[in-house]
Amino acid sequence: MKAAEYILKMIERVEGVLTFIAFSVMVVVVFGDVVVREITGSGLLWARQVGVYSNIVVVMLGFGLASAHGSHLRPRFADNWLPQSWDGFITHAQEALMALFCLAFAIF
Repeated sequence: MKAAEYILKMIERVEGVLTFIAFSVMVVVVFGDVVVREITGSGLLWARQVGVYSNIVVVMLGFGLASAHGSHLRPRFADNWLPQSWDGFITHAQEALMALFCLAFAIF
């Protein structure tokens, strides 16, 4: 069990680093494109594609990170509606629904 936990932690770290790098690339490229466009009147021809690809990487890796931390979109105001004894079931149900969503997305 410890080996699996270690592998998952390492995957999470790699995803976090790659997400940070992709987001940084996206910000720098889009900002550079805006600056060049303001100075010269025409932007960087490749900036839009790099920005889009960086955004795709951020979204796909960030999606996994958010689901791993349970911080994806969910109604936090409803956290106390169910008894605390149901927390284990709710966590498993949340993970199962997320897995089904990812499977449906992969099939699509």
